[in-house]
Amino acid sequence: KSLRGFQRVNLNPGQSQHVSVTLNARSFQYWNNGWTNAAGTNTVYVGSSSRDIRLTGSTTIAAGGGGGGGGTHTVLSRTGWTASASATGGGDVPARMLDGDTGTRWSTGTPMVNGQTVTVDMGAAHSISQITMDSAGSTGDYAHGYSVALSSDGVNWSAPVATGTGTAPLVTVPFTAQSARYIRVTQTGSSSSWWSIAEFNAYT
Repeated sequence: KSLRGFQRVNLNPGQSQHVSVTLNARSFQYWNNGWTNAAGTNTVYVGSSSRDIRLTGSTTIAAGGGGGGGGTHTVLSRTGWTASASATGGGDVPARMLDGDTGTRWSTGTPMVNGQTVTVDMGAAHSISQITMDSAGSTGDYAHGYSVALSSDGVNWSAPVATGTGTAPLVTVPFTAQSARYIRVTQTGSSSSWWSIAEFNAYT
Protein backbone atom coordinates (compact mmCIF):
# COMPACT_ATOMS: atom_id res chain seq x y z
CA LYS A 1 0.00 0.00 0.00
CA SER A 2 1.12 3.57 -0.63
CA LEU A 3 -0.45 7.02 -0.44
CA ARG A 4 -1.24 8.20 -3.98
CA GLY A 5 -3.59 11.14 -3.44
CA PHE A 6 -4.17 13.68 -0.71
CA GLN A 7 -6.32 16.79 -0.30
CA ARG A 8 -6.67 18.70 2.97
CA VAL A 9 -10.05 20.23 3.88
CA ASN A 10 -11.22 21.89 7.09
CA LEU A 11 -14.78 21.17 8.24
CA ASN A 12 -16.92 22.54 11.04
CA PRO A 13 -18.96 20.07 13.13
CA GLY A 14 -21.80 18.66 11.03
CA GLN A 15 -20.45 20.13 7.79
CA SER A 16 -19.75 18.05 4.68
CA GLN A 17 -17.84 18.81 1.50
CA HIS A 18 -17.27 17.02 -1.80
CA VAL A 19 -13.59 16.21 -2.34
CA SER A 20 -12.13 15.08 -5.68
CA VAL A 21 -8.75 13.39 -6.02
CA THR A 22 -7.60 12.44 -9.52
CA LEU A 23 -5.55 9.30 -10.11
CA ASN A 24 -3.87 8.74 -13.48
CA ALA A 25 -1.69 5.98 -14.92
CA ARG A 26 1.35 7.34 -13.11
CA SER A 27 -0.45 6.93 -9.77
CA PHE A 28 -0.25 3.14 -10.15
CA GLN A 29 3.39 2.86 -11.16
CA TYR A 30 6.12 1.07 -9.24
CA TRP A 31 9.91 1.16 -9.54
CA ASN A 32 11.66 -1.69 -11.37
CA ASN A 33 14.83 -0.13 -12.81
CA GLY A 34 12.39 2.44 -14.15
CA TRP A 35 8.78 3.45 -13.47
CA THR A 36 6.30 0.97 -14.92
CA ASN A 37 2.66 -0.11 -14.70
CA ALA A 38 1.69 -3.73 -14.12
CA ALA A 39 -1.47 -5.14 -15.63
CA GLY A 40 -4.06 -6.27 -13.10
CA THR A 41 -6.57 -5.00 -10.55
CA ASN A 42 -5.63 -2.39 -7.95
CA THR A 43 -7.67 -1.70 -4.82
CA VAL A 44 -8.22 1.97 -4.03
CA TYR A 45 -8.88 2.91 -0.40
CA VAL A 46 -10.48 6.22 0.56
CA GLY A 47 -10.90 7.68 4.04
CA SER A 48 -10.81 10.76 6.21
CA SER A 49 -7.17 10.10 7.09
CA SER A 50 -4.46 7.51 6.42
CA ARG A 51 -5.56 5.79 9.65
CA ASP A 52 -9.30 5.88 8.92
CA ILE A 53 -9.93 4.10 5.61
CA ARG A 54 -13.64 3.33 5.25
CA LEU A 55 -14.31 3.25 1.50
CA THR A 56 -12.82 0.90 -1.06
CA GLY A 57 -13.01 0.54 -4.81
CA SER A 58 -10.96 -1.02 -7.57
CA THR A 59 -9.50 -0.13 -10.93
CA THR A 60 -8.12 -2.41 -13.61
CA ILE A 61 -4.99 -1.68 -15.64
CA ALA A 62 -5.11 -3.44 -18.99
CA ALA A 63 -1.98 -5.01 -20.45
CA GLY A 64 -0.22 -3.20 -23.25
CA GLY A 65 -1.77 -0.21 -25.01
CA GLY A 66 -2.77 1.22 -28.34
CA GLY A 67 -0.64 1.79 -31.39
CA GLY A 68 0.15 -1.85 -32.04
CA GLY A 69 2.23 -2.44 -28.92
CA GLY A 70 -0.01 -4.99 -27.23
CA GLY A 71 1.03 -7.51 -24.60
CA THR A 72 2.71 -6.91 -21.27
CA HIS A 73 5.66 -4.54 -21.32
CA THR A 74 8.81 -5.20 -19.29
CA VAL A 75 11.16 -2.32 -18.59
CA LEU A 76 14.73 -2.76 -19.83
CA SER A 77 17.77 -2.25 -17.63
CA ARG A 78 19.49 1.02 -18.54
CA THR A 79 22.97 -0.09 -17.47
CA GLY A 80 25.46 1.15 -20.06
CA TRP A 81 22.95 3.38 -21.83
CA THR A 82 23.92 6.85 -23.05
CA ALA A 83 21.86 9.76 -24.32
CA SER A 84 22.46 12.81 -26.48
CA ALA A 85 20.29 15.71 -27.57
CA SER A 86 20.16 18.44 -30.19
CA ALA A 87 20.05 21.09 -27.45
CA THR A 88 20.82 21.17 -23.73
CA GLY A 89 19.92 23.79 -21.15
CA GLY A 90 22.81 24.51 -18.79
CA GLY A 91 23.37 21.63 -16.38
CA ASP A 92 20.32 19.69 -17.59
CA VAL A 93 22.51 17.22 -19.48
CA PRO A 94 21.02 14.23 -21.38
CA ALA A 95 22.53 11.70 -18.93
CA ARG A 96 20.06 12.92 -16.32
CA MET A 97 17.16 11.28 -18.11
CA LEU A 98 18.82 7.91 -17.39
CA ASP A 99 19.93 8.42 -13.77
CA GLY A 100 16.88 6.97 -11.98
CA ASP A 101 16.13 10.27 -10.24
CA THR A 102 12.93 12.14 -11.14
CA GLY A 103 14.34 15.15 -9.29
CA THR A 104 16.87 15.71 -12.10
CA ARG A 105 16.17 16.21 -15.78
CA TRP A 106 17.43 16.88 -19.26
CA SER A 107 16.00 20.01 -20.88
CA THR A 108 16.39 22.00 -24.07
CA GLY A 109 16.78 25.27 -22.15
CA THR A 110 14.70 26.92 -24.87
CA PRO A 111 11.01 26.75 -25.89
CA MET A 112 9.80 23.69 -27.76
CA VAL A 113 10.03 23.83 -31.55
CA ASN A 114 9.67 21.25 -34.28
CA GLY A 115 12.89 19.33 -34.95
CA GLN A 116 14.45 19.08 -31.48
CA THR A 117 15.76 15.56 -30.90
CA VAL A 118 16.80 13.15 -28.16
CA THR A 119 18.81 10.03 -29.05
CA VAL A 120 19.32 7.08 -26.70
CA ASP A 121 21.98 4.42 -27.29
CA MET A 122 21.07 1.22 -25.45
CA GLY A 123 24.55 -0.22 -26.01
CA ALA A 124 23.22 -3.33 -27.75
CA ALA A 125 20.21 -4.33 -29.82
CA HIS A 126 16.99 -5.09 -27.95
CA SER A 127 13.48 -5.94 -29.02
CA ILE A 128 11.46 -2.92 -27.90
CA SER A 129 7.75 -2.14 -28.14
CA GLN A 130 7.29 0.92 -25.95
CA ILE A 131 9.06 3.97 -24.57
CA THR A 132 8.09 6.39 -21.84
CA MET A 133 9.20 9.98 -21.32
CA ASP A 134 8.45 11.41 -17.89
CA SER A 135 8.86 15.14 -17.29
CA ALA A 136 7.89 14.57 -13.63
CA GLY A 137 7.70 17.87 -11.71
CA SER A 138 8.18 19.95 -14.86
CA THR A 139 4.52 19.40 -15.64
CA GLY A 140 4.29 21.49 -18.82
CA ASP A 141 7.54 20.29 -20.36
CA TYR A 142 6.33 17.05 -22.00
CA ALA A 143 6.71 16.63 -25.77
CA HIS A 144 3.71 18.41 -27.26
CA GLY A 145 4.25 16.35 -30.40
CA TYR A 146 6.62 13.46 -31.09
CA SER A 147 7.94 11.12 -33.76
CA VAL A 148 9.94 8.01 -32.79
CA ALA A 149 12.48 6.31 -35.09
CA LEU A 150 14.78 3.33 -34.49
CA SER A 151 18.23 2.35 -35.75
CA SER A 152 20.72 -0.50 -35.46
CA ASP A 153 23.79 1.66 -36.17
CA GLY A 154 22.88 5.23 -35.23
CA VAL A 155 23.24 6.32 -38.86
CA ASN A 156 20.43 4.72 -40.82
CA TRP A 157 17.04 5.40 -39.27
CA SER A 158 13.69 3.71 -39.75
CA ALA A 159 10.54 5.46 -40.83
CA PRO A 160 8.66 6.66 -37.73
CA VAL A 161 7.40 3.71 -35.68
CA ALA A 162 5.10 6.01 -33.72
CA THR A 163 3.87 9.59 -33.84
CA GLY A 164 1.53 11.43 -31.54
CA THR A 165 0.80 14.28 -29.18
CA GLY A 166 1.74 14.40 -25.51
CA THR A 167 -1.01 15.51 -23.14
CA ALA A 168 0.50 14.93 -19.67
CA PRO A 169 3.89 14.77 -17.91
CA LEU A 170 4.15 11.01 -18.49
CA VAL A 171 4.16 10.32 -22.24
CA THR A 172 3.76 6.62 -23.08
CA VAL A 173 4.47 5.56 -26.67
CA PRO A 174 3.66 1.94 -27.66
CA PHE A 175 4.47 0.51 -31.08
CA THR A 176 4.95 -2.80 -32.87
CA ALA A 177 7.97 -4.63 -31.41
CA GLN A 178 11.21 -4.16 -33.34
CA SER A 179 14.89 -4.86 -32.73
CA ALA A 180 17.04 -1.75 -32.39
CA ARG A 181 19.99 -0.33 -30.50
CA TYR A 182 19.23 3.37 -30.94
CA ILE A 183 16.03 5.30 -30.25
CA ARG A 184 15.49 8.82 -31.56
CA VAL A 185 12.58 11.00 -30.50
CA THR A 186 11.92 14.11 -32.55
CA GLN A 187 9.83 16.80 -30.86
CA THR A 188 7.22 17.97 -33.40
CA GLY A 189 5.10 20.33 -31.33
CA SER A 190 5.60 23.91 -30.23
CA SER A 191 5.23 25.55 -26.83
CA SER A 192 6.67 28.37 -24.76
CA SER A 193 7.73 25.66 -22.27
CA TRP A 194 11.07 23.90 -22.53
CA TRP A 195 11.11 20.24 -23.55
CA SER A 196 12.43 18.22 -20.63
CA ILE A 197 12.67 14.55 -19.68
CA ALA A 198 13.35 13.50 -16.10
CA GLU A 199 13.30 9.77 -16.88
CA PHE A 200 13.39 7.91 -20.21
CA ASN A 201 12.62 4.19 -20.34
CA ALA A 202 12.22 1.53 -23.01
CA TYR A 203 10.28 -1.72 -22.75
CA THR A 204 10.16 -5.11 -24.42
